[in-house]
Amino acid sequence: MKIFRACDIHRLIQQTDLIACFTQQLAQKPEGITVPQRTLMIDPSPFSVFGTMPAKDDLAGLFMVKNAALVSSNRDATVHAITQVFDTHTGEPVAIMDGAAMTGYRTAGVAAAIMLHCTDEAADNLAVLGAGLQARHHLMAVFAVRRIREVSLYSRGQERLRALQHWIEQTYPEVRVRLAGSAADCVAGKSLVVAATTSREPLFSMDGLAAGAHVSLIGGHSLESRELSHADMFRYRVITEDRAFAMAEAGHCHADCLEPHELFQIDRSDLAAQKTIFSSVGTALMDLYFVRFLLDISKNVSLSQLSITD
Repeated sequence: MKIFRACDIHRLIQQTDLIACFTQQLAQKPEGITVPQRTLMIDPSPFSVFGTMPAKDDLAGLFMVKNAALVSSNRDATVHAITQVFDTHTGEPVAIMDGAAMTGYRTAGVAAAIMLHCTDEAADNLAVLGAGLQARHHLMAVFAVRRIREVSLYSRGQERLRALQHWIEQTYPEVRVRLAGSAADCVAGKSLVVAATTSREPLFSMDGLAAGAHVSLIGGHSLESRELSHADMFRYRVITEDRAFAMAEAGHCHADCLEPHELFQIDRSDLAAQKTIFSSVGTALMDLYFVRFLLDISKNVSLSQLSITD
């Protein structure tokens, strides 16, 4: 059985390869895969989510389950998770993975694949709301596939905001970084927006964005609210990983949204001419795609390079 710690996942993953894999998988309607409704326990104050997310792939012979906990405090939200993978033919455990690192790469990879299909290659400015781990993962993914000239940042947590600014300036010195005074100021005129916060209220309006802008909503959601108003979501084209899951957990504004395999049937130039929204609810199917990718790329890795147990 392989054990993938966060450091193993960080070392093995190449962003461009992962995004290309997601692009290929998302363009196809899933077959031979069972994803039951996940179990979520939500505490409203402080906002916390505890969940179990299973999925089974008959073609690959894999069963996986991710157990995750997102716990908010006055300063930030912390995600911890463990993913267990089993062989469906023998029942034997195949791998244990750090679920938090997996979630970060999975969410950013899926969002980047959808963003690429929805926007013009010339889009070179980015706004990021939030300064946590998800924000950093999405920055890495976008920077890997787009030549970003300027990024605007906004977060209520000033210490983490400054740390994120410093990380960008050190890692991507060619990118100009601007700290915004509000969420609306951060996204004003932007072509690409990532909202990765725990906000239970809308943070901005689509009206202030550039023509053909694309928004990735990654953070908190409920039946009543999202980081973007439901009124805005009714007005524009919305994409989500699973329509039924999204309606059950994030509201009726997802009733007419596109699933990824439907999105990829639409010509990219048509999508780039309109404003689009990716409303992520984070399904186990996307986790399963990541699990298959990680197991595949680690086949030829020396056992001594991974955490291995018999």
